[in-house]
Amino acid sequence: MQSSIVTGLMHFASWASHPLVLSLLALAIGAYLAYRRLFHLLRVELLIWIGGAALNLSLKLFFQRLRPEEATPLIPAAGYSYPSGHALGSVLFFGGLAYLFSIGILPARSLVLRKAAAFLCFAMVILAGISRVYLGVHYLTDVLGGWTAGLFWLGLCINFAEVWRRRIIHHRRKTLIRKWGPTARETPSVPSPLNTIVLINADANILSGRDNPEETLAALAQRFRAEGLPAALWVTPGDQIGAAAQMAVEQGAKTLVAAGGDGTISAVVQAVTGSPVRLGVLPLGTFNHFAKDLHIPTEMAEAVRTIARGTPFRVDVGEVNGRVFINNASIGFYSRVVEKRDEIRERLGYRKWRALLKAGLIVFRRFPLISVRVESREETHEFRTPLLFIGNNEYPITLLNLGRRTALDRRTLSIYAVRSESRFGFVLLSLRALLGRLHAAGDFHFFLGRSLLVETTKRRLKIALDGEVASMKPPLRFRIRAQAIEVMVPKAQEFTAAVGAEGER
Repeated sequence: MQSSIVTGLMHFASWASHPLVLSLLALAIGAYLAYRRLFHLLRVELLIWIGGAALNLSLKLFFQRLRPEEATPLIPAAGYSYPSGHALGSVLFFGGLAYLFSIGILPARSLVLRKAAAFLCFAMVILAGISRVYLGVHYLTDVLGGWTAGLFWLGLCINFAEVWRRRIIHHRRKTLIRKWGPTARETPSVPSPLNTIVLINADANILSGRDNPEETLAALAQRFRAEGLPAALWVTPGDQIGAAAQMAVEQGAKTLVAAGGDGTISAVVQAVTGSPVRLGVLPLGTFNHFAKDLHIPTEMAEAVRTIARGTPFRVDVGEVNGRVFINNASIGFYSRVVEKRDEIRERLGYRKWRALLKAGLIVFRRFPLISVRVESREETHEFRTPLLFIGNNEYPITLLNLGRRTALDRRTLSIYAVRSESRFGFVLLSLRALLGRLHAAGDFHFFLGRSLLVETTKRRLKIALDGEVASMKPPLRFRIRAQAIEVMVPKAQEFTAAVGAEGER
């Protein structure tokens, strides 16, 4: 027995996935893309719809399957049955819509909204297919065929769009570096007397995700001027951030602002460590661990205000074989994952999260172990491990503070060693970490120290430093450099309150 509510829902889903309705909605999105001058995506949308219509018609004429005759349909339908045009069209439209949300073209300010939009798109595709079977105008195989054909064509078009988009982004980056790089003639001269230089990673989302990055840079420069802190903006390739930072220090900059993720900040810190140059942070990365641990706002205007009007605060940094790190260093599993992630992104063009997931699965399947000898002033250990983690200050292992530090000025390294040699044991330890019971595990070792020596029989060792992989020759000599850099943090009372609240968790 058919429910009137369900029947009404099926009628709506069928109407919403009608090719004419979807074409009108696609036309509106095309107008929006034209308004934003995203003509490369507009061309891809035309390719999706023209190619999709041709594919649907070709398949119908090839198979020439008649409509179901066993039952009386609830709505009129004409033409051949296979594949379902509603199913194919819903995949093309709602799948394309989800793609535009995922790359930030359509407005969705938070990750939660993007996930909600993706879920709604998926739900509409499913409802569209079910409605055609429920209303008696298609066989289930018609719908499955429509979904399959739609996914095939949409996948080809999105891959084409990604290749095109990466080329455009690459061209924009080259243009920005030429106009706004450290050696560019167009770059404003270093302002005096403050000598503030903002080093912006050319791969930062604010440049690659906007239709006019030069307007974004001009607006950022205006924000600094509005706060009474005129600044020179240097757009620099990610692998040249360290050299640009060293150049800025040599030119006498008093404040050096790192605009990017933790890797960018780490490269800048390498240049300012031990110098009188202050560090400012514009958190533009994916995780922004360093900024969050210092309670630096992730919103652009507030972060600029913190740099201009905040409080200078001295923090520790870690060091291994002369290389500075601000968050942590790791040997084994995580360094292999990061290396494989970067390889996948370079080779296949995957986005960061997708590449990270694929890399994690590959490394977990191989599960490499490394034999190490770890020596501190207090103790010495020899063991085989899948993961050795060294943090700049202590990382509390609790569910609420997982991956966060309550202080960066305690003058200590934190050492975490996984002693389990099996995949199951490694997963079990991960679950214990989420539950805050890792210290009770027998195959996990934790201690604090101001220096550490790591020896291994390997000639070279891959080590992940603040999310970037480096190759070093053992032995690895770690030490804490106490209060080595001065960072601008929120005003004293705000910073103290934030640190206090973090410590109570």
